[in-house]
Amino acid sequence: MKFPLNKNHSQATTLLYLVGAMAVLTLLTTSVLLTATRTFVQSARMKETLQVLHLAQAGLALGTYRLQENSDYTGEGPIALAKGEFDVRIERTGGRLRIVATGYFPNARKPRQIRRLSLNLER
Repeated sequence: MKFPLNKNHSQATTLLYLVGAMAVLTLLTTSVLLTATRTFVQSARMKETLQVLHLAQAGLALGTYRLQENSDYTGEGPIALAKGEFDVRIERTGGRLRIVATGYFPNARKPRQIRRLSLNLER
């Protein structure tokens, strides 16, 4: 026995397909938004990591320059540069000098990223 397809059956099937398509689109959109958010957060962290590394390198360069100008230089800081800060400290042990530079992002009071670099010099 065959049942004729009536208008209500056709509309119910169409509605079911539409709900399924909407569910799939919602899942895809949510997935794309979560991936974009994660990528944005990772790139922001990487940017901060590079900034704090460059701040520490600037500290080493400044320490080297100041030691060439004044052999009694002991360090200084924190020094604001761009959106972060760095400080320089000179450690003397015997005939050796060690420049220690620490970069802070965004600043030394509330750092989210810290990077310390050192450079050994012999005199």
